[in-house]
Amino acid sequence: MKHLLAATLAGAALMLGGCAGNALRVEAASEVKTKADRFVADANAALEEAKARRLRANAAVVASDPSCEPLAVIVVQTRTRRGKGRVPLCAPSIAPKLGYDLQTLELRPISEEALKPTILLISAVGDYGAALGKIADRPDADISKELGSLAGKANSAAALAKAVLGKSVVIPDAEKLLASDQGKAATALLQFVERLANEQRKVRDINRYVAEHGDKVEQVVPQLRQQMRDWILLVSQGDAEIYQRSLVRAYASERAKMNFDQRLAFATRVNESRAESAAAPARADAIDDALDAFAAAEKLLRERLAGRFTPEEKRRMAKIAGARMVEALGLIADTVIAFGGIR
Repeated sequence: MKHLLAATLAGAALMLGGCAGNALRVEAASEVKTKADRFVADANAALEEAKARRLRANAAVVASDPSCEPLAVIVVQTRTRRGKGRVPLCAPSIAPKLGYDLQTLELRPISEEALKPTILLISAVGDYGAALGKIADRPDADISKELGSLAGKANSAAALAKAVLGKSVVIPDAEKLLASDQGKAATALLQFVERLANEQRKVRDINRYVAEHGDKVEQVVPQLRQQMRDWILLVSQGDAEIYQRSLVRAYASERAKMNFDQRLAFATRVNESRAESAAAPARADAIDDALDAFAAAEKLLRERLAGRFTPEEKRRMAKIAGARMVEALGLIADTVIAFGGIR
């Protein structure tokens, strides 16, 4: 037992040399997951918002003018020469009509097929973060449970030995040994070493995963940035403006029939739609910021895996190493006292 503890002490001393850097590496992997989760949540919310705005805009176009029917495709007409009277928004067909410009307008919802390329890119970021987070959050082995299981097996073996060799054979009770001060001290020290060893295993697996998948995810970022801006600034903002114009058109034709409260409600909806449209650039910038934060976290992880640390990080590492050294020395002292010295 003393030889095992001496080896454990030596192993702890060796791992303490590089453990502070490993702590920052695992921390960086966790941060990648946090930033990936934030971006994925924001991006998915933006896409859901775009889908909802498309449905709302389509309904508002049809409801804004009695000439329009709730079809998948309508024909919108615009007068090209001066004339009197109100022009119905929708034409009965696409057939050419003198003095009018005719355009078809699809009123279908945004399809899952159209969203699929963007969703796949978002998923790539989410999966990358989830995989790193899973490694970083992997728990340490519970040494006390493992030793308890081994103790049970040892006592079974002792019972068998006594049955074969006779009751006079003296074999120590393993479970009692673990419950003693010596056992508790040894278990605490072994648990500390397991924590450092597990951290090393995490860094090894994080390094391997980043080497296999990191470049692919980095290539996704610029594509994803452009696609998200297109969905927000072209599609979602465009539908918000269509909704706004539909409200204005309906208000112009219906206001004489409405009382004050009805006109106020209509005007409020128009103002809200204008605010939605005006907020689109800020929404796109927020998505950009979330993606930038993910990319920065991923870059920081690579830097730490390569052993490149900033002066501030090195100061943090020194504090971590110092705290762990104090912890290790305390555990070693407890173990040496419990065993009366290691020889």
